[in-house]
Amino acid sequence: MPNSTAPKPANTEESGTTLPIPNVLGLLPLRDAVVFPGEVRPVHVITERLINMVSDTVAKGNRFVAVSTVANTAVAEPLFEDVYPVGTVGYIRAMVKLPDGIRMLVQGVQRIRLLEPVQQQPYITVKIEFIETPAPQTQPEEVEAARRLVGNLFARMVSLSPEMDKHLASAGDAIRSPDALADFVAANSPLSTADKQDLLETLDVRERLTKLLKFLTREVQMLELQ
Repeated sequence: MPNSTAPKPANTEESGTTLPIPNVLGLLPLRDAVVFPGEVRPVHVITERLINMVSDTVAKGNRFVAVSTVANTAVAEPLFEDVYPVGTVGYIRAMVKLPDGIRMLVQGVQRIRLLEPVQQQPYITVKIEFIETPAPQTQPEEVEAARRLVGNLFARMVSLSPEMDKHLASAGDAIRSPDALADFVAANSPLSTADKQDLLETLDVRERLTKLLKFLTREVQMLELQ
């Protein structure tokens, strides 16, 4: 399926309904964090620009934002050109206003490409293009075999790591979609921000699983030596 800039529906667990995602969204830049589809992440915004963007988004009943990782970490307040062009639609599941800003839970929905800024003030909005996962170029049984290997190695890493939540292993075991499992493992593994961004930009599922296999194999080997 080709990439598209047309509004599309998205399922949201909170409402139990399907909501349309606009093709122009407020930009939510994140430092040292990458949000994958399906991941729920706490986010704290403190700048006036982002507080206004989140408040306006929720007030309009939209709740969707364009989440992208900051590439130029030297800037204090990132602009459109300071974030990676591939990000994720984020759905604001919950939020609370505090004296020092807004805390919220953001759920990744789908990969997107940030095409161009639409406005810069009072906050940044961007035109987006939805990125569809391409059909695997390899045989389905090869993708399924890679999915099983990734799932097994991830469970092994979780069992060996003293820092990881043990419930992650059973949660990963319940995911049958290779695409969804790859994103789940990437989101919950101790990868660098650069590696996570690379996985977000890796659209081919087989290639994404292969990259994860290399990381997980190395990580499990190190944990077994401890």
